[in-house]
Amino acid sequence: GWRFILFVSGGAALPEEVQRFWERSGCLVVQGYGLTETAPVISISNPFDRDKPGSVGKPLGIQEFKLGPGGEVWVKGPNVTPGYLGASALDEEGWFRTGDVGELDEKGHLRIRGRIKDVIVTSEGENVFPADVEAALSRTGGVREACVLGAPGPGGDRVQAVLILEERADAESVVAQANAGLQP
Repeated sequence: GWRFILFVSGGAALPEEVQRFWERSGCLVVQGYGLTETAPVISISNPFDRDKPGSVGKPLGIQEFKLGPGGEVWVKGPNVTPGYLGASALDEEGWFRTGDVGELDEKGHLRIRGRIKDVIVTSEGENVFPADVEAALSRTGGVREACVLGAPGPGGDRVQAVLILEERADAESVVAQANAGLQP
């Protein structure tokens, strides 16, 4: 039959483990990023640049692109809608604010970190992305399911994890191991 050699992922984040699985299987993986309001592509990854898992590539040349306050992805260009019925989608300088938080590496590759509304801001002023913590917990032996959320506290939220563990797993050990794989 046909040989499956390439697939394109878009619409939701592709877990790095899934990308690496398909790449180890000999397939090329392309990730695209965009929204309906950006008709629909902002960036697309290079399938031959395999040292950037999780990256959605560089922005397309038809548009301008930058990271705003808090790392929010901002874009403008001919592919961006000017607005909705009765309301503008752009700020006064013509930027469309996506609501996604991103980061750029030294070569200009974009990685989507999460949604602004999903970021947990701690009382220390740290921005914590629940998906990153959930992924670290899920990779830890003994964890069946993990859910991370912010619990209100004085001055900001506290990061809380709800875990469903295997029968003999130790919660403190699981958390310590997951924390070792996360940024401080």
